[in-house]
Amino acid sequence: MPLPRDPRIEVLASESVFRGRIFELVHESIRLPSGLRQELAVVVHPGAVAIAAERESGELVLVRQYRHALGRWMLELPAGRREPGEEPLATARRELEEETGLVARDWSLLQEFVPAPGFCSERIWVFHARGLSGRRRGGRTTRTRNSSSSITRPRNC
Repeated sequence: MPLPRDPRIEVLASESVFRGRIFELVHESIRLPSGLRQELAVVVHPGAVAIAAERESGELVLVRQYRHALGRWMLELPAGRREPGEEPLATARRELEEETGLVARDWSLLQEFVPAPGFCSERIWVFHARGLSGRRRGGRTTRTRNSSSSITRPRNC
């Protein structure tokens, strides 16, 4: 996963210190245009999506998933990591169905943001999905992963 580079920044050294299934940790030495040298640890991440899936009633679909780094169950928007070469909208469509068993007729991009730009390359694309319907496989609604369950909450909470 290559990092984007500003041509004014001189990379003095770059070493991958960890490569996992989801991200890579890279140690870099750089020199800024001012001459200042910095030692940085950067999490290189392929990016992710989150989906604000809105039911006809105006309620948003949330999933309940265990997050080990926090040691607790969380209510979250359906979300997931991009696969190599996958467009963000394709990721959003896939993740909505995988996590909730739903498909959406209408999609729009709400926002793209970088949650931790000081040390992580992850970008998150947030999509609004409407016109929801259940997708069935073999007569059953698609099973969700990570022991998640689809619930709804009023849009204003």
